[in-house]
Amino acid sequence: MTGILLHTDRGSQFTSYEHHKQSKEWEFIPSMSRRANCWDNAVMESVFSHYKTEFELHYPMHNYTQVKIDLLLFRVYFNEERSQKRLGYKTPKAFLEAHLQT
Repeated sequence: MTGILLHTDRGSQFTSYEHHKQSKEWEFIPSMSRRANCWDNAVMESVFSHYKTEFELHYPMHNYTQVKIDLLLFRVYFNEERSQKRLGYKTPKAFLEAHLQT
């Protein structure tokens, strides 16, 4: 899978040589927030926070296949299993389905 945009903040792990080398190897397109502009990345920061704290990750992640599997499993978990307070304790999928029925 090529052409995946990987947007990050300006953290040292994302500005490192290793990160850029891995991005190139996996054919990701690196994208980074502008200095002192935290808002363009706020949504992804929230998603990454949930990803790191609520989802069982398989470490170490040495290959693209494992990363892809984990991200797909997280997407299912986040959209279909994890209820959210701001959605009336519904999952995003259930909230959308209820909204579309009205």
